[in-house]
Amino acid sequence: MEQTAILTAPTTLALADRVRGTWTSTRDQLLALERRVGDLERRTRAEVEAIPAQLKGAWVRAAGSVRRSLDVPGGDELRELAARVDELAKKVEQLAAQERAPKAAAKVTRLPGRK
Repeated sequence: MEQTAILTAPTTLALADRVRGTWTSTRDQLLALERRVGDLERRTRAEVEAIPAQLKGAWVRAAGSVRRSLDVPGGDELRELAARVDELAKKVEQLAAQERAPKAAAKVTRLPGRK
C-alpha cells in the first residue's frame, strides 16, 4: 500500500507561515545588501573623485619642495625681479643724463678760441 501524505489544515498553515517567514527574511536581507552596496558605491565614488585633488595637492607640495631646494624663483618672483631691474635701469639712465648735461652745457658756453 502506498502512503500518501495528507496535509492537514494546521500543517498547511504552519508550512505557509514558514515559507512566508523565509521569504520575508530573504527579501529583507536582499534589501539590506542593496543598501550596503549602494553606500559602498557612493563612498568609493567619493574617494575616487577625491584622488585627483589629492594628487594635485601632492604635486604642488612636491614642486614647492623641489623649487625651494633648487632655489629657483617662481613666476611671481621673476615678475618682481623684472620690475626692480626696469626701475634700476631708469635710475641709471637718469643719472647718466644728469652727468651728460653739465658736459654738454660746458661745450655750449665755451667761446671759440678759448679752452
